[in-house]
Order: sequence, then C-alpha cells, then structure tokens
Amino acid sequence: MQTIAQILEPFHRLSRELEGNRSSGYLYDVFPAMDQLLSHLEEAKKMHGGTSKYILDSIELAWSKLDKYYTLADNNEVLFAAVALDPSQKMDYFESQWESHPTWIEKARTATRNLWNLKYRNISIISNNLQENNQNQQLVQQVPFRTKWKRK
Repeated sequence: MQTIAQILEPFHRLSRELEGNRSSGYLYDVFPAMDQLLSHLEEAKKMHGGTSKYILDSIELAWSKLDKYYTLADNNEVLFAAVALDPSQKMDYFESQWESHPTWIEKARTATRNLWNLKYRNISIISNNLQENNQNQQLVQQVPFRTKWKRK
C-alpha cells in the first residue's frame, strides 16, 4: 500500500493545486503538470520495475492514460499559447523542458504562431484611450469657444 500511495501522491497533489481554488489552475499549468507526472511515472517504472508485475502494469496503464490526455492537449493550440504568453514561462519552458525533442519545441512555436495568425492578427482594436479622446472631444465641442479660454 505504501508503494501505491507513493506513486499516486503527485497525482493527488497536482489535482489539488490545479483545482482553481488557489493561485494556480490556469491553462499555462497544463503542460508543466503533465510533464511532471510523466517524469514521475518514468521514475516509478525504474524504481519499481522488479518489485511486482501488478505495480508495473498499473504504472504502465497510468502512463498510457496520461499519454492519451497529453495527446489531446498536444492538439490544442491555446494550451501552447498559454504557456508561451505566461511571463514567467514563455517559450523558455518548452526550450528547457523539451530540449531533447526539438520537433516538440517547433510544434509549440508553430501552434502559438498559428493561433495568433488565425484568430487574433486581423482583429481591429479600439483602445479605451481613443474612445475617451473621442468623448472628451465631443465635450469640448459642446463648450462655447469663449468659455474654454476665459481666465479665472
């Protein structure tokens, strides 16, 4: 039982952290959490490889299930962009964590760029300042000319 609890502890901890009731649980936490869990399962396979066939099979099943969700996340451009746009991570996260997988890094770059180009690049933005300037200009036009320059 202690072995099972040790293997499952990071899943419990990360589930609690990513619930959204705390300061984490944002989209940019998905890849780091999954990377952490996959690394943990790889270490567990090495550590418990000779102990019990049932433990090793359970680790393999957990890895397989997590890999299924990782593949789903891997097809979501928003998750890549969330990490890339997080000021504390940026593309540095992918470059440091996935440095042995250059094609993954390029996929993250491409996905982020594609999201920008397809969804946001051509959106026209009217800043609040422009709207405020227009409102102020309308107010100025309503005030008679002499009142604007009248000395107090």
